[in-house]
Amino acid sequence: MDCASFAKIASGISLVQDCKEIKPGLLRLTTAFKYPDGSSVDLFLRQNPNTMLDSFTLTDLGETTAYLLEMNIRPWKTERRKKLIAGICETLHVTQDGGEFKLVLADYESDKLGDAFVRLAQTCIRVSDVSMTQTLRTVSAFKEELEEFLDSSGYPYETDRMVRGKFGPEVRIDFSVEGPNRVSLLQALSAANVMVGHRAALDVFARWYDIPYLKNSTQFITVIDANNSSFPEQELRRVEEVSNVVTFPDQQQDLLEAIAA
Repeated sequence: MDCASFAKIASGISLVQDCKEIKPGLLRLTTAFKYPDGSSVDLFLRQNPNTMLDSFTLTDLGETTAYLLEMNIRPWKTERRKKLIAGICETLHVTQDGGEFKLVLADYESDKLGDAFVRLAQTCIRVSDVSMTQTLRTVSAFKEELEEFLDSSGYPYETDRMVRGKFGPEVRIDFSVEGPNRVSLLQALSAANVMVGHRAALDVFARWYDIPYLKNSTQFITVIDANNSSFPEQELRRVEEVSNVVTFPDQQQDLLEAIAA
């Protein structure tokens, strides 16, 4: 099968953006679906000529698992992850073969390719979302730890304060602390790997950048998780341009002094 033959079969699959023949019998299909980092979900169509019944396999060739590994998440490491992924595959009727997700169709089932395409792409997206679940859990745990510290400081504070943004939408700030002389705004920053760190640091930078009118009356502090601090150096320099930066709990005394200043 080549791309021309596939085009006849898949003319109704509008979610295929590009088709490329990698080698005879193997096509790469670029889809309209995206992984959490914005990269395209690619599926592959492979002919299986050496079987009793001519068939073809629709597969991700392990790219979804590779994505999770890049995020420092091993999908087979915990029982919870294994059960979660197995449940996704069972619901969507997709086979997990090692690190590969796939469906096998007989030649005479080519009319089912569209349905198989959507089910496999959905599997890739839902499995890759395990990375977002892990990220949210890490950030949430750090914010809870930071809130415990703020509560013990004795200073009044507010969580998830919404302030007017420079460009219209309101901006959510993790903590607003009333010190003896001024208010301090705190943003928590935690990331277990560089890819997550890149997005997280850009998000914090954008939040500070959107509220410059508050800088004369309040103090901007970015609190970095000392135990999950995988950030590109250039992203941290951006954050340092718009806020004071401290690590926690390593510099908790510095943080306390900043709030009390």
